[in-house]
Amino acid sequence: MIVKLANETCILANVQNFYIDLNRIIQRSRELIKDGHCSAILGLHKNMPVALATMNETDTLYASGNIGGIQEFYVALDHRASGLGPMLFEQVKAHGEHQNWSCI
Repeated sequence: MIVKLANETCILANVQNFYIDLNRIIQRSRELIKDGHCSAILGLHKNMPVALATMNETDTLYASGNIGGIQEFYVALDHRASGLGPMLFEQVKAHGEHQNWSCI
């Protein structure tokens, strides 16, 4: 899903593709999730990933506590009219509430 997001972003922004090292992305994702620095939610359709949201937590002064930041949010092109994006965002909000984030 990260590769699809990067490729589509490059096309829309009319820039050269990012260098994508898929093995490094997989390794780094595992490290970040294991260490609690990142969370990810996958949207599945027929057991295939079609949507992804990644989030991290940070402290802020203005929000008086922890907030969540969405790092990546992607819904596959052929699923964008299905309502999956809003459902994924609701899952992000539920995760944030569980983490006691003051805002996202």
